[in-house]
Amino acid sequence: MLTRVEVTCTFNASRELVFKAFTESEHLKNWWGPKGWMFNVSNSDEMWVKFVYNEILPPEKIV
Repeated sequence: MLTRVEVTCTFNASRELVFKAFTESEHLKNWWGPKGWMFNVSNSDEMWVKFVYNEILPPEKIV
């Protein structure tokens, strides 16, 4: 089963900071998931979610 998720939002922050918020674990752990949820970064091959990006142009866009 393939489920697509599209996130579109306007942020009151610089492009650089928004890009980092989506690409760096130090930022992700502060907002990814509900309040009180723990975001753990693992270097193992086991993942419970997979993201597929078609285009990455730092710091302009992630598609």
